[in-house]
Amino acid sequence: MEKKVKVTFVVLVFIFFAGKGYSQAVESILKHKDFFDRKSVSVEREVVGDIIKRGDYSIVNLKDGSFFIGLVLTPEQVHSLEFTRTSQSRGDLVKAEGIFYKECPELSGESIISVKDLVVVKFGERFRKGQYPFRTKVLVYLMVLTVILTSTLLVQRKNYGRKNT
Repeated sequence: MEKKVKVTFVVLVFIFFAGKGYSQAVESILKHKDFFDRKSVSVEREVVGDIIKRGDYSIVNLKDGSFFIGLVLTPEQVHSLEFTRTSQSRGDLVKAEGIFYKECPELSGESIISVKDLVVVKFGERFRKGQYPFRTKVLVYLMVLTVILTSTLLVQRKNYGRKNT
């Protein structure tokens, strides 16, 4: 019973904020598919992967943490996109408003949003040569770890032969 009250509260909060121009989390939409089915939703996330053309429309994916959702776009909406997230570029941050369908028969039952309004909030960019955020972070962490371990080893070697008096 308590879980139902919490779920109802969360859903009502999302509905309230959706009407005020706030975006829902893709995770909450996908976890409550039955509730959001055929209702207006708004999401603001990064475009990832390739643009898939299917006749009169195209499909792109948005990523929210570990959750992905497909957007069905018109050719005009696709032309407003500049970048999608790849290993060489950061994708456009878009705000998409449209109708959520929990099972789209044309897409093998996948959950999608049929977009009515698409706004690019922030354009993506190509990474400059050598500008790969994940690789840079890993390299910095490894360098710091190497300095710490080397310093520790040198201090231990220096103190190894000494006798405490």
